[in-house]
Formats: sequence, structure tokens, C-alpha cells
Amino acid sequence: MKIFPPKKTSRIDVRMREMTIGECGALCGMRAAAHEATTTQFLRFVLEWQPGCKAIDPLAMTVQERALLVCHYLSVILPDGPNFALSSGDTPKDQPAVNAGRLADFLEIGDDYLHDEVEIGHIGTEAVLFRPLLGVHAEMLEKFCSSRRQWIAGMMACQIRMESEDYPDLLAMTDVARFQWVNDRINRMSGMPLSQGVELHDSFFSEGAAAVRHFFDVWADDEGLVFRPKPGAGVSTLARFRCDPCIPERARSLFG
Repeated sequence: MKIFPPKKTSRIDVRMREMTIGECGALCGMRAAAHEATTTQFLRFVLEWQPGCKAIDPLAMTVQERALLVCHYLSVILPDGPNFALSSGDTPKDQPAVNAGRLADFLEIGDDYLHDEVEIGHIGTEAVLFRPLLGVHAEMLEKFCSSRRQWIAGMMACQIRMESEDYPDLLAMTDVARFQWVNDRINRMSGMPLSQGVELHDSFFSEGAAAVRHFFDVWADDEGLVFRPKPGAGVSTLARFRCDPCIPERARSLFG
């Protein structure tokens, strides 16, 4: 049995436990492309909140917090220890994996969660507000997005709002209502004039992402969310921290 040290941040105080055989089978039975939904279920399985600490649903965690916890699990079960090596997801299966750096090339452990929402400027006299990308956003976008362009537009739709706009409690909504909300937001973003969209990204999204950045630098490609290396890390690849490696191949072959 694997023993996991506690993990504590400004919002999270947990121990993790090893997955069971049944939980392994449940995760392996989920849709292969549903990486964000699988991460949510994985965290619900393995997180044990410390006494007196308010539990946070993985859907309400930021995508950086979710990645941090997945990495914490991997740091125990992978043979090369806490600062485990990454490999390129683009490497053909019949060739050796390309070294894509180590966890420390991507993780800024001292940069903790700070803000639920920040003001990042004004359009006319109205403030523009920006919030972190949450697990609930990532799960919804996973159902809509199949290209980098769609992911970036979707992230902007979920993270930017005008001060006069109400922002609903997405976790209190039904799946249908959440789906309709994000669909409407993405449609509004996609219908924006191109020059206005570029300005919105360069003037507001980039600044907002920097203001709420913690643990990892989030970006997207055609396959979903990725993380950019730290400046000066000497690594040019993007990282994914998904749940697949949390299930060793031998366990997957037996119980998956």
C-alpha cells in the first residue's frame, strides 16, 4: 500500500489514499477523451480532507489546484520520485520517449492561490473582471472544444466578465443549465469581431491570467488544457498532468 504525505495549500488540506481495485475499474471505464471529468472523479476517490478543513469539490478547484493534486499522487507512485520526469505526448509508441523536463520545470510551489476574481481594466467606464479557470469550466469546455482556437475562446468566455454581468453559481446549477450557460457564452465570444477578440485577449485575458496565476501557467492546445514551463527552465514542451499514469499498466491490465 502506498503512503501519501499530507498536502496543504491556502485552500486545500488533504491526505490522499491509494485507489482501490473498484475505483481503478470505474476510471478506466470512463470515456477516453474525458480527461477533465476523469480528473474530477479521480480526486473524489482519493482525497481525504483533514479534520476541521472545509472540503472543496474538485469541480470548484482551479485547474492548477487539480493538477497539483494529481502531481502529488504521481510523485508517490512513480519510480523517479517527487520531481518526476515528463515525456512528450507526441512521441510515437515505437520510439523512445522524448524527455520533456521534470515537474520542477513547470511547478511554482510558492505561488499559491490568491484571488477569486480581479479587476483587469475598463471598457468605457465599466470594469472588466477576471477569475481563475475552475474544474467545472474545464469539464464543460471539454464537451465543446476540439481545437486550440475553441479552447482559448472558451477559456475567455468562462474567465472574463463585465462588472454589470451576473456570474452564476455553476455548481448549484443543473447539468443542462450549465451546458446552456457555457454554450451561450462561447457563442457570444465566437460572434465577436476579430479585431475586438484579439484586443480582448491581448489587453485583458493575458493580464488576467498573470494576475490569478498560481502553481502552474495554464494554456491550451487542440487536445485540451496544458501547462507552460517556467521562464528559464530550459524546456520548450508543454506538459499535461492527467490521471492515466496514476494507474500503473499492470493494474490497468488486471482491473481496468
